[in-house]
Amino acid sequence: MKKIVPILTVALFALSTACCGWSKGNDSTTSANDSIANDTAVDSLAIALSRLDSIQSKGQLVHFDTWKIGNLKGVEIQAQKFSSENDSIVFITLRKDCGGEYYYSWEDAFIFQKELPSLYEAINTIKSNLDRETDHNEKYVYSTKDNVMVYAENPGKGWNLKLSVDAHKSNSYINLTTAELDKLVELLQQANRKLDEIK
Repeated sequence: MKKIVPILTVALFALSTACCGWSKGNDSTTSANDSIANDTAVDSLAIALSRLDSIQSKGQLVHFDTWKIGNLKGVEIQAQKFSSENDSIVFITLRKDCGGEYYYSWEDAFIFQKELPSLYEAINTIKSNLDRETDHNEKYVYSTKDNVMVYAENPGKGWNLKLSVDAHKSNSYINLTTAELDKLVELLQQANRKLDEIK
């Protein structure tokens, strides 16, 4: 996504056009200003994104709160709260400093709290296989709904770890060590705790 328009427009567009999935939970209702990201009545990213699209289409004033959690090799991990008069949602943002790589200066993607368990599980699976030898090309790939990707590949000569904030761009990957992958998990856990505070 090209960052050449105001940040509010970009964020709203990203949130309203991302891929949708997962199943719907129970049909209980929520009160105004509840965070919809982890409410039992909203067990679907699709519904959350639909609500955000509805907020945007009504021309309401939208408020962003951002807390910087930490930095990993030029990737800023942030906790964010997106709220309007009647709705709010919290999520984690990964923002990559492109350093002049593109004609815009940064790219970002978001992670919902409900995506974290499967992300952690994928990272643990990847780590458990890093000492395993292979005589062929082998890959592990995990991607969130907004294309944050953790990637491990062994072409038969050892494993390489990578992280991408925007998996649509082939040159958006950064190389990680195992220790840096652990640091990513630590920062995500810190961000998750912050989201619990601000919901």
